[in-house]
Amino acid sequence: MRLKSEVFLPSDYIVHKGAPGNEMYLISKGICEVTVTDMKTAAEQREEERRRQSLAKKTGRRRSSTSDVLSGAMNNFTEFIQQRNMKIAKEKEELLKAPTTEGANR
Repeated sequence: MRLKSEVFLPSDYIVHKGAPGNEMYLISKGICEVTVTDMKTAAEQREEERRRQSLAKKTGRRRSSTSDVLSGAMNNFTEFIQQRNMKIAKEKEELLKAPTTEGANR
């Protein structure tokens, strides 16, 4: 396996939500901004979460913490990996069931 270099422009989207994860990117130069939902960056979402928590403290109501959000993200990632592994196993099973053409030519 070899690493290849790719260049992205500031307005480029590298990965979209729901797209299959076939690559892993390492940033060697520059910066990357993560847009999570509703075209908001992760930083904007963290700021909103801080405001919600501040309001919750004032009103005495508990809001989800960053650890709750991270836990949810990890659950989504785990679910994605499980679904991907099931898909791979199903494809492998189908390939093993498929007749081979080697014996048909004899």
